[in-house]
Amino acid sequence: MSKRVRRPLEDRAYRRALSTYNGAYFLTLSNGRSLIYRKPKTIPSYWAAQINTKEGSTRRTRLGLANDSGLASDVELSFEQARALAIAWFAKPEQRQIGVEDRPAGPCRSLNVCAIGPDYSVAHVMADYVEWTFWFRSKSYHQKTLLCANKYILTALGNCRVSELTSQDLRTWVTWVEQNLASWPRSLLRSLEATPAQREEQRRAHRSTARRTLSLLCSALELAYTDGKVEDARLWRRLLPSASAKSARRFGLTLQQCTEIVFAADPNLQDLVKAALYKGTRFSELVDLRAQDIQLRRQAVRVRPKKSRRDRFVTLSPEAHRFFLDLRARCVHEQEVLLKSGVGRSWSHETARQALKRVAEQRGLPPKTAFHVLRHTHATQLIAAGADPISVARQLGHADVRTVLNNYMHCADEPFQSKRLRSIKMGGLVGFGYEKV
Repeated sequence: MSKRVRRPLEDRAYRRALSTYNGAYFLTLSNGRSLIYRKPKTIPSYWAAQINTKEGSTRRTRLGLANDSGLASDVELSFEQARALAIAWFAKPEQRQIGVEDRPAGPCRSLNVCAIGPDYSVAHVMADYVEWTFWFRSKSYHQKTLLCANKYILTALGNCRVSELTSQDLRTWVTWVEQNLASWPRSLLRSLEATPAQREEQRRAHRSTARRTLSLLCSALELAYTDGKVEDARLWRRLLPSASAKSARRFGLTLQQCTEIVFAADPNLQDLVKAALYKGTRFSELVDLRAQDIQLRRQAVRVRPKKSRRDRFVTLSPEAHRFFLDLRARCVHEQEVLLKSGVGRSWSHETARQALKRVAEQRGLPPKTAFHVLRHTHATQLIAAGADPISVARQLGHADVRTVLNNYMHCADEPFQSKRLRSIKMGGLVGFGYEKV
C-alpha cells in the first residue's frame, strides 16, 4: 500500500509529522518515476526510487537513510541529495531501456505532434479541435481529448492527409486501438486468474473505449468540415459503430448489499455512502458539498460544476432531504464541508476507496465495488422505480440522454414497461364504444 503526498517531502517538519507507516510515501518526479520516503515502525526512515517498466511491473532501489533531524551527516541523505541520486539512477541505460516513456508528470497540456505543412492532415484536425474544446467544453473533456489524441489518434494517423483517408483505414485503426488496449499489461485478458465474466467485461470495456475514440475523431472531422477545411463528410458519416460496443455496463448493487455496506461501515464512511446513494453524483462533486448547498425550501442540493461550466440541482426524496438537513445542522458556518473523514478533513479519493474496499471485502461483495458503482446503483434504482430517462439524465448531470438509455435501461424489464404502457390513459379518445360504463 502506498500514499501520494501533496506537500513536498523536502520539508523536514512535514516528514517528522508523518505517522509511521509500513507502506511508502510517493512523490512523482516524472511519468512513471517516483521518489519514495519510507518510515517503518522498526527501522530508521530511508529514501528509495521506483520506476515503472513497460511490462506493467515496477523496479525499486534503496538510496540511503533520510536526514530528518537536519544535522550534518555523512550517511544520511537530504531531500535534494536523494532526488539527485534518484534522477541519476533513472538515467542509467538499463533503467531507460526497461522504463516507460519519460515525460513531465501531471495532466497533458499539448499535443505531441506539431501540425505543420501545407497539407491538411489529421494532426491539423486534432489541433483545431483541441483549441475548440479549450474554449467551449469543460476542462475535464479538454484533458481527455488531449490524452486520447496523443495516445491513439496521432500515434497512428497524425501524418495522414485527410483527403487520402478511407473508411477502411478508419476501421483498421479502430481494430488497432482495441488490440492495443488488450495488450496492455494490466488488462484482464492477459491474466490467468480472470474469470470468463471478467474477461467478457474487459472486452466490452475495450470495445467501448475504441468506439469513443472513433467518435472523438469523427467529432474533430465534423468540426473541420463545418469550418470549410474538409470538403467531403461522407467518410466518417458512413461508419457505423459496432452494436456490441453499445452493450450496457451491467453492474450495480442491490438494496440488500447497500444496507450491508451502510451497517458495516464506521459513522463517517456511513454518511459518505448514504450521501452517494441518496444523491447519485460523482465522487468529486460529493466531497465538495458544503452547508450552503443544501436548499431549505427547495427539496434539492446544489452541485458545484466539475465536468460542466455551471451549477445544477439534484432533486432529493423526503428521506434524503432530511438526511442532508441533519448533516447541515452539524456545520458551524455556511462554507463548511458536510462530509468529513475521521481526521476532520475532507475525504480524499484514495482514502475513501480503500475504506469502502475493506468494508466490501468483509461483507463478501463484488471486488469492483467503488463509489462510482454507488452512482450506478442510484441511477438503476431510479429507472427501476419508473423515472423517465430525461429526468435521470438531468439528475446525474449527463448532457446526452443516450448515456442513460445505453447504460441503465436494462433495469426497466419488459413486463414492467408493458405494465406502464397499459396504465397510460389516452385522454380525449372517447366515444368509440370502448370506454367503461
